[in-house]
Amino acid sequence: MLPPKTALFDDGDFCASIRMEILKIHIATFLVRTRDLRDLHTTMMMMMMSSSGASFSSPSILRARRNNTLKHGRFCASSSSLSSSSSGTHRKRMRRTSSSAKSAAKADEETSETTSATTTTNTSKSTKNEREAPLTTVAISGATGFVGRKLTEKLLQQGTKVRVLTNKSNKVRARLALGLKSAFNPNVSVYKWETITGKLEWTEAIRGCDGVVNLAGAPVATRWDKKYKETLVNSRLGCTNRIADAINKLPEKERPSLVSASAVGYYGTTRKDEAWTEARGPGGDFLASLCEKWEKAANKAKTNVTVVRTGVVLEKGGGALGKILPLFYLYSGGPVGSGTQWVSWIHREDLVDIMIMALKNPKKFKGVVNGVAPEPTTMNGLCEAIAKATNRPNWLPAPGLAVRVLLGEGATVVLDGQKVVPEKTMEKGYQFKYSDVNSALDAIVNGP
Repeated sequence: MLPPKTALFDDGDFCASIRMEILKIHIATFLVRTRDLRDLHTTMMMMMMSSSGASFSSPSILRARRNNTLKHGRFCASSSSLSSSSSGTHRKRMRRTSSSAKSAAKADEETSETTSATTTTNTSKSTKNEREAPLTTVAISGATGFVGRKLTEKLLQQGTKVRVLTNKSNKVRARLALGLKSAFNPNVSVYKWETITGKLEWTEAIRGCDGVVNLAGAPVATRWDKKYKETLVNSRLGCTNRIADAINKLPEKERPSLVSASAVGYYGTTRKDEAWTEARGPGGDFLASLCEKWEKAANKAKTNVTVVRTGVVLEKGGGALGKILPLFYLYSGGPVGSGTQWVSWIHREDLVDIMIMALKNPKKFKGVVNGVAPEPTTMNGLCEAIAKATNRPNWLPAPGLAVRVLLGEGATVVLDGQKVVPEKTMEKGYQFKYSDVNSALDAIVNGP
């Protein structure tokens, strides 16, 4: 008597066999990708038994069946035994399937390795382009100024070499102007721009740098006359043009990125409670025109350029607070002018960190960002914060008329203002340490 028909496939159902083979290929591909060849073998047995009417069993039972089969050299399906010809056919098919699975696994491994290598390479290129690695060398113009000194100090703390670009004829004086923390640091080198002798050291100074920071410019908060206006323009455009030319002389692959300062004066002034972002166009006064020319000069550099439009920089020892704090300590502090004018301010620590972030991410920060805190204040608000931090009264205002007599057209810097917010700066991922003026003043006055 012939044994019951338990062949893996019914030879009379050719179409069903084809469908089952296609299904096996899909399942095998999925399991090979998960590198689980053992479950692949088990699943193949389940599929084959299901095609002959056998019911599916749990994976543990199937593993036991497989082990029993390997031990006795035959397969067990339900309670029926396979004929010798069926067993032989089955073994041949399983060997072919196993061989195909191994080949597929090997090919998949090679593809995976290639993909992994490609991904690693692309990531490496992206990292290099974005310059996420620590900065090696940075050149700075205006390094001896209020912001430049702190930027130099912080870069040196991070292990970055700093090349100081100066117009000073004496390199020793330029070093001493950096402050004691940076003046004698071996990672600081000074490069002069000698127009008299024709020795232009800045070009060589910029070669090999990761980035250049341009902060040079004559002080704005002083009395303006026709001659000083020319000084304000020439001190900014002359230095910026030199830097752009020096960058452009280098081969394209060797050009460092440029972070160039500008000011919120670019937007003009207003007393309206209207927040201005980086998208706003230039104003129509002298400062707006100066900033517009300054930014155009920076954008002549054929590299990634970040323009930082800076507000009133707060920190003791310089800037606006260098003049205001002593008055409060002498019990004679108070708002300048009406007190209702907007003051777009920033803590020096935040401004320096924005510039360093732009140096490390030149492509991401390409374009214009506002160097101001997220919460602008008024002159009254600024003076109240100073009074609170110093524990001194805010009671003696400086009349606007007297300020205009003293500073002339330059009085617009302190008597007029604008409400500017750092929309793009925050969109690019910068998180401010000091968002409100009260916390900033408390840290400045009562901090270390």
